[in-house]
Amino acid sequence: MRTFIKFGLGVLVVASAVMFFLWYSMTWSERFLGPVQTGMSESQVQQLVGAPLRSVTRTNDTVAWYFDRWWSSDAVVYFDTNRVVSTVETN
Repeated sequence: MRTFIKFGLGVLVVASAVMFFLWYSMTWSERFLGPVQTGMSESQVQQLVGAPLRSVTRTNDTVAWYFDRWWSSDAVVYFDTNRVVSTVETN
């Protein structure tokens, strides 16, 4: 009987840890990019959240900085042609 209780508690702990990780990963990008506001320059964004993991220059000469990780939701900052923040995407 004690083995069954220990096994049940172990399953409960693992399930709780998985649920916490899922919640954390789904809300991470909103918390991480929360301070970034429309109109900020590239240098201001870099001071707040650091260098992007990937930077892409798009066909219309705008730039997208990607901060998303394999375990997180989208975290992208889009800059317009003047290199100021036009949109922050956190899905």
